[in-house]
Amino acid sequence: MPNRVTKEKAKPRKAPESKFNSKDTTDNSLVLLWLCVNNISGDQINFDAVAAALNITTIAAKFRFRRLKDKMDAKMKAFEESKEAKPESATKPAQPAMEPADI
Repeated sequence: MPNRVTKEKAKPRKAPESKFNSKDTTDNSLVLLWLCVNNISGDQINFDAVAAALNITTIAAKFRFRRLKDKMDAKMKAFEESKEAKPESATKPAQPAMEPADI
């Protein structure tokens, strides 16, 4: 049927571009942390302002902060455990076995 009208296949829609979607997670974490620190009033983080700066939703900003906090808590716990597990001789500088002779 040559005169048949067909619809084009639907193209996938892209999410709005965020300033925060690069692959470098260290930079992303630092940006999030910096925005959170700069948007503290009293003892509360203003996640609405953080989200607006990153062009994401407030819920997404809260979840990203929670994941960063959980990750840092785990790293700090592992760091503290590794400090406790080290023997005392590993933390002290080595002492010479003999003192140099007086000349």
